[in-house]
Amino acid sequence: MAKANIPIYRDMVELLKLLMREVKNMPKADNRTLGDNIINRTLNCIYQLQLAYDSHDNTTIRLQALKAFDTEFSTLCTYLRVVNELHLLSLKIMVNIFERTETIAKQLKGWMNKQKQIVCEDSTATATE
Repeated sequence: MAKANIPIYRDMVELLKLLMREVKNMPKADNRTLGDNIINRTLNCIYQLQLAYDSHDNTTIRLQALKAFDTEFSTLCTYLRVVNELHLLSLKIMVNIFERTETIAKQLKGWMNKQKQIVCEDSTATATE
């Protein structure tokens, strides 16, 4: 599985494992509502990364998948901020989570910028032909 070698994919899987271990420590009512949404958003993010990776021959589809990932990831980060503000998980765990999300966000930005550059180069090459 070549996807496992991509840092953003590997980091998302690690984040998922961390969240799955820690969300169950939240109070029961919060676990059922917020916790389930956090896990589902994380799984959706991984799915969008798989779509982006698998569409290596179509830059437009890859960029769409990355944009969908960005939307899911932004929502996930909002949920995590709520968890932090309500003190549903320990500060130590939240610091670990936020460090991981920051790393993922930087990787996403780099990948999206690269794809936009490729789209621009492709459109410029098509225009000059």
